[in-house]
Amino acid sequence: MSRVMVVGASTPDMIIGIITGVVGLVICVLNYPVYAYIKNNKE
Repeated sequence: MSRVMVVGASTPDMIIGIITGVVGLVICVLNYPVYAYIKNNKE
């Protein structure tokens, strides 16, 4: 995102940014079930 804001929006930068954002979103979505699973197994 910062490269696009500073340098300009080129197509490869936008594609890399979208892919990185989707990967980050998937990690955030999967974080809670993993946390709940680990928490329930400790008790």
